[in-house]
Amino acid sequence: MYKFDPLKLELYNKNKNITALPDARIGSFDMEVYIEGSKSMIYALGFHSYLGETKMFYINKNLESDKNLINCLNVMFEYKYSGITWYCHNSGRYDSRILLKVLYEYNNSVKERNRRILDYNDSVKKHNMLVIEYNNIIKDNEFSDYKEIEEISVKDYDNSLILDIKTTFRKSTILKLEVSKIVNKTKYTITICDSCALFPDSLKRLAEKYNVSTLKGDFPHEFANSKTVFYIGNTPDLSYYENTNIEDYSSLYSTNWDFKEESIKYLTKDLVSLYEILVTSNRSLHSHFNVQIVNCLTVYRIASDIYLKNFVNRGTSNLPYINIMSVFNDIHKAYFGGITEVYIPYGINLKYYDVNSLYPYASYNPMPGLNAEYIDYFDKSI
Repeated sequence: MYKFDPLKLELYNKNKNITALPDARIGSFDMEVYIEGSKSMIYALGFHSYLGETKMFYINKNLESDKNLINCLNVMFEYKYSGITWYCHNSGRYDSRILLKVLYEYNNSVKERNRRILDYNDSVKKHNMLVIEYNNIIKDNEFSDYKEIEEISVKDYDNSLILDIKTTFRKSTILKLEVSKIVNKTKYTITICDSCALFPDSLKRLAEKYNVSTLKGDFPHEFANSKTVFYIGNTPDLSYYENTNIEDYSSLYSTNWDFKEESIKYLTKDLVSLYEILVTSNRSLHSHFNVQIVNCLTVYRIASDIYLKNFVNRGTSNLPYINIMSVFNDIHKAYFGGITEVYIPYGINLKYYDVNSLYPYASYNPMPGLNAEYIDYFDKSI
């Protein structure tokens, strides 16, 4: 039986400049959600790391969704997971947005709790001052029933519980979410990146393309709600499954189908499958091109790093580097266009022809036209 080994290099090292192993500190993160009114309820979540373990968290009977997430993050803040770059597929448009909402609400609750502690301690101080004044007045003439009250301990007022949240956007997509927390005077950061920005395809197809040992499973997402997260009974109807054929459904059918157990199994497969895809890709990129996905947020950055590290000599190349944001923005404004085609929606014995790399081929060779003249400056008023 094939056993996935995250540290074993199976690819031949074609790049002779590579001396180190690829960064193994990679992990996968994912969660399962159902919608309750206008709120996204996280009923299952977990992570898998290069340490070889999978941690799972499931919603409690009180359906405390936010608490479920915070419990998971508190484990991810542990020292042994420090330095790991976590990846969540399509998190930029979905998971990270849910995370942000929960995290901001958590921070607000911590701030409100701290404010109440401060207000309470202020009132206690005022009370104790009055008690002291009263006792000084009556002295030993009579017994006082007024006693001083203890303030809430300073340790219960803890600003370190407030999470520091940073995001990196590309347009409306969250490419990276960083959540930091102070633990025993040491700052720990959880970094979650959108793996879909690196591999813009479905997890199921990616697992098949990369030929990993763990493939994505089937699960009735539409069946999930507050009344079914602890459901045990017949397997939900095929209509609750997406892209599952009758043959696969028949193999899943059971009269003792456990929602919690099945959702954890499904989520575990997703986590391990994504992790294996990430590590397999990282090995290949590192072995062939000395590039690592942990240093790239998008597939475009991967392509850029491959080109600049392997095909451009920075000492002799005249290739201009666009490393100033204002210059990039100017060029980006002028960069527009695309393919305009008309498709006939129906036909018989149709033939379709395509040519690979026709545009760069034409650009590389002489083109018809008059002699071109380089313009250093263009005055719009002329």
